[in-house]
Order: sequence, then C-alpha cells, then structure tokens
Amino acid sequence: MIMIMTSYLHSINLEINTRSNILFKPYMILCVPRFSFQCKKFWSRDVNGFIPVKLNFLPFVHVIRFLKYKFVNYKLWVQFLNFYLIVMIYPGIKNPGPICQNLSIYYQNVQGLIPFGDLGTTHPTLNDTKISELHAYINKNYPDIVVLNETWLKPSIFDNEILPSDLYKVFRCDRSSDSHPFDCNNPKKFRKNGGGVLIGVSNKLAVDSRLINLKCKAEFLAIELFFENNTKIIIATCYRVGTLGIPNADQILGTVKTLVRKRSLKNMILIGDFNLRGIDWNEGTGSTEVENTFINGFAECGLVQSIQQSTHNKGGILDILLSLSYDHISNLNIASDEAY
Repeated sequence: MIMIMTSYLHSINLEINTRSNILFKPYMILCVPRFSFQCKKFWSRDVNGFIPVKLNFLPFVHVIRFLKYKFVNYKLWVQFLNFYLIVMIYPGIKNPGPICQNLSIYYQNVQGLIPFGDLGTTHPTLNDTKISELHAYINKNYPDIVVLNETWLKPSIFDNEILPSDLYKVFRCDRSSDSHPFDCNNPKKFRKNGGGVLIGVSNKLAVDSRLINLKCKAEFLAIELFFENNTKIIIATCYRVGTLGIPNADQILGTVKTLVRKRSLKNMILIGDFNLRGIDWNEGTGSTEVENTFINGFAECGLVQSIQQSTHNKGGILDILLSLSYDHISNLNIASDEAY
C-alpha cells in the first residue's frame, strides 16, 4: 500500500499559499480622476484578498483641487496622485502584515478504518491498529488539515473516535445511496459499503471552517476556510470508484466547476483517490473516455495536477492533487507504508 501524506516530518509536506503577493503595476494606478474615483469605490471592498478598510482620506475632489492649486508642475502632480492612489487601494501600506498563510496537509487513503469483516454491519468496530497509528502520527506531527479517503465509516461511529475533538473539527461524507447511487443498468458497479471521505481542521488554526453543501451524487466533500485576513480557500476531497463511468464523472466535474467559480476564491486544493490509473499527466492523455473526460474537465476549471509518481504498489497515479497553480504547492512528498 502506498500512502500520500502531508506532514511536517516526512511524506507529503504540503504547503499552501492562501494569499499571493499582489503588487499593482504602474499602468493600473496611472488613472485620470474620474477612473480613480471608481477605483476608490471598488477597492474598498474585499477584492483579491485585501482587507476591507474604511478610507479616512480627504474627499477625492478636494485632493484634486489642492493638487491643482499647489503644484504647477504637471509631472509632480501626477507623481503625488499616484502615491495617493497606491495608499488608497492598497491598505497594506498603512497596516502591513503577513500576506500569506501556510498550511500543512496530511492525506492518506486508509483503505478502511473498520475491519473488512464488519463492512456489512450497522454498528461496526474500529480497526484498533489503524486508529492507533493514525493517532500516533497526529499527536506527533499535528498537521493543520487531515484528509482521509476510503474511511468505510458508518453513522454509528462518532467523529471523536477518529480524530480527537479537542484537536480537530471533523467533516465527513460517509457512503450512502446519495453519494453512491445505484445503477440499475449495471448493478455490479454498486457497492453499498466502503468508500467515504473525511476532512479534519486543526483547532489551532485561526480560521472559520464551514461545510459547503453540495448536491453531488458522488463521494465528494468540500469545506471553506476563512482566515483572519479575509482570505478564503477551499479544501476538497473525492473518492471515485474506478468502475464508475461518464455519469459519475459528470457529477464530479460539475461540482468542481461550481467550486472554482465561487466569489473571492484565492485557492482550491482537491486531493483524493480518483482511480485514473491510465492517465499520463505529463502528456495530458488518457486511455479511456472517462479519463479523457476528467483531463478536459480539470483543464476547463484551470486546475493543475502536482503528483507525478506512482501512488499504488501496483503502479499508476491513483491519488491526485489539484490546485489553481503549481506555485500553491510546496514540499510535496509521497511516502510508502514502510516510511510511515
């Protein structure tokens, strides 16, 4: 078994830049007074992650009158006006602070946190060995975000049995008839038990984490993280059964498109086991219609895939990591179960 992990110590040490360094170009601030006034109204709102502030400046028309009276030299007038506009639309000059937030993300396809023999039971027991190993790793490394695929969990299992409630806020999508609908045309594709995904958010993070309600007939889970600097990012995970066809792919891609179109989104991280073994991510080609559908769908959403090595002991990149830019990912490591 190959595990993909994001941690401080080993395996996937995944660092996410939730806020980019945005500098205004000269042509963006050389504005005539009428357009400058529009900028003032526009940039006082939450745009591109800037912190909304109340502008305690002189009325713009008074500034123009003052400049025209005070400065005869037109070039000097323009320079002063540019400086005024920079301060007005970039509050970081007045109140500098950290412009990025780094996150460590631990991901693993656990292939069941309950014994295989208990899959069909309503009240299964937990796999003590796997739970103990997971807790040992969490207590030692304490990653910001924990993402698990193929949890096999049932409603009778509490969140704090998987991740301690004093350390993590847990979001789950267990397998159900909604997340894994029955296919009358091909009953063998349906598996009533198994599957399931989970995301845990560390309580040490100064964020407001919220579940995104999705009408997706797939095992897809997404949350929004709202940081104190008013930055918003999405963390999402998906487990896809490899035998499912185009209808399932359309459900997943439709959900992804909805997420990337959300207003004021700075970044999105989608990681999970998609079972797309035949895709060559370097060439952007797949071996089946379903794989090519996913390739084209991800490209339409502007998502790039960062994992370039096998994530399974039989070969193939089954687990993929998607984001809006390669620059948003750093310290990406893939470890085998021996390393864990």
